[in-house]
Amino acid sequence: MKKALSIENVILLTTLMLLILVLNSCVPRGVKVNPPECPELPQGCLPQVWTGSSYFDTLLNNAKDYYYRIDEVSGINSPEDEWQISYDSPNSGIFTFSESGLHKAMLVRKINVSEFSIEKGISGLKDAHNGAFSIQNASAAFTSSPAVSTEIAKSHGNYFLTPIGNVIGKSRIITAKYFNGNLTHSIEYKDNSLDELDWSGQPALNTDGSIMIFASDRKNGEGGTDLWICRKEANGEFSQPVNLGNSINSRCDEITPFISPNGKRLYFSSAGHSTVGGYDLFYSEINQKLWDEIGSKNSESDLSSYFSKPVNLGTPVNTTYDELFPSCSGDCDEALYYSSNQNQTSALVGTRGGFDMFVVHKILKHKAEKDIVKEDKPIEINKEEAKPKQNLNDVVLKGTVYEKNTNKPIVAAEVSIKKDLDSKNLLTDNSGKFEFPLSRNLQYEVTAQKKEFFFDSKRIFLSPDFPQDTVDMDFYLPEIGVIRINFPTDEYMNPYKYTLDSSGIETGRLWTEELKLVASNIKMALDRIDRIVLVGHTDDVGTDAYNMALGLRRVDFVMNELVKLGIPREVLYSRTAGEGEPIPRNKDEDTTTYRKRLRRVTMEKFFK
Repeated sequence: MKKALSIENVILLTTLMLLILVLNSCVPRGVKVNPPECPELPQGCLPQVWTGSSYFDTLLNNAKDYYYRIDEVSGINSPEDEWQISYDSPNSGIFTFSESGLHKAMLVRKINVSEFSIEKGISGLKDAHNGAFSIQNASAAFTSSPAVSTEIAKSHGNYFLTPIGNVIGKSRIITAKYFNGNLTHSIEYKDNSLDELDWSGQPALNTDGSIMIFASDRKNGEGGTDLWICRKEANGEFSQPVNLGNSINSRCDEITPFISPNGKRLYFSSAGHSTVGGYDLFYSEINQKLWDEIGSKNSESDLSSYFSKPVNLGTPVNTTYDELFPSCSGDCDEALYYSSNQNQTSALVGTRGGFDMFVVHKILKHKAEKDIVKEDKPIEINKEEAKPKQNLNDVVLKGTVYEKNTNKPIVAAEVSIKKDLDSKNLLTDNSGKFEFPLSRNLQYEVTAQKKEFFFDSKRIFLSPDFPQDTVDMDFYLPEIGVIRINFPTDEYMNPYKYTLDSSGIETGRLWTEELKLVASNIKMALDRIDRIVLVGHTDDVGTDAYNMALGLRRVDFVMNELVKLGIPREVLYSRTAGEGEPIPRNKDEDTTTYRKRLRRVTMEKFFK
């Protein structure tokens, strides 16, 4: 006969089971979300079940002249986690996401309300787990967990970034100056009340950048993770934080704050209050006196009176899964962006999963009806108007293709202008020049190449309000090409997801797209090519022998990928330079960025 458990043992067992559950989930009904996005804490709370009405009415037959629609954001969602879009202008911003266990940030461009494209990396952003950005008035604040260097092989002295799960509790807030994708003067927020293992992150700046609200699990809060507030002092540093009080904070977690652009609302995620399940999105009206009076408040002040009772945005925006990181670029009632893991059970494996970006946006009924009628109405073609002509809204792309080494114009160079799956090709004239009309509010990939040279490729996006009728873009074709595929330290089969430019900043082009361009360039002159020599390079860390072997492994990887793309193996020759043929270091370039650029593969064509 089994012995009955004592009350004390039952309580202990229950506590341990809850702790195990929580350590694998932000909340019992959610999933694991690691810093800098979300701490891992015992909740010790039971939120009420939400039974209210939805803030965003998605029914077509309502009494209003508009309705809302929820769309997944195309162009940026992937099988890994996508977290946040933080706007730095109405049509662009910083996108934070996870890639191979790291939290990363890149610049994105808004194509339309539910489509974005990745532009490039952020200059001045150090190698670390970076996330949760807020950009206001040329100021930036973001979360960063340290890139802990760990020795993995004493024989060659290489290092790597510690996975995010190994730096839990070490996230901190960084403030910086920001302009046009560049971070400068980055400093850590000096928070005297933060213990070494406390978690702090997800900052939100108000419109002029003078107030910062953020999430932290420090002591003296309401419970779990709370939202705190501080003000920028005359010396440019932020004051010590004050808890937002129990109007906002519950015994459960409150995270991912966002201050609306007009300063009237605080949006955030909570596992407390009344929820549909997991983390839900809420908003609270802000008493405008807060912005003037917060500077006079100390850490013991009660700020509850400055905030209205939080309103759950309701279904279908909130689900039984987790909804995080609300944001918008203007009126949040027009379009509100957020992250949710509701797709984690999706059958669309390989295209999305984990946390993805969503947008709930307003659609005017009369516009929707007009579009439907327009689509259904037969199109009558006037023969006089059927002739192709340039759209008055077009912008003419003008450019010249040059030899990179001599700056001489290249005659009959092929210029390809690609939009989605549509591609147009033209040749340069006797002066190496070309012209082509582009439409506003579309993204193009423009590539110039010729048999004897390597290619040069650029992306261009013209905003709807682009002020000029023409735009200039020149291309410089080298004889020896650098395949812009770079590798993390000690890696030879897993390149960086995005290629690097000459400054070491990530471009918006995938390494797989880069190799397709390389293969196309080779095929253009395959009948005249005697051989193609691929050379593998490494950084200056490690022994000569190790780096020679690593360079060879990298070039063999690229060679095998080119063969898969239809390049005959017999024309490909490999060589390793190890660290022996470094490229020049840019002025004021930090060591980490320089070493990224060193870890590369180059290509040279030899003709018959």
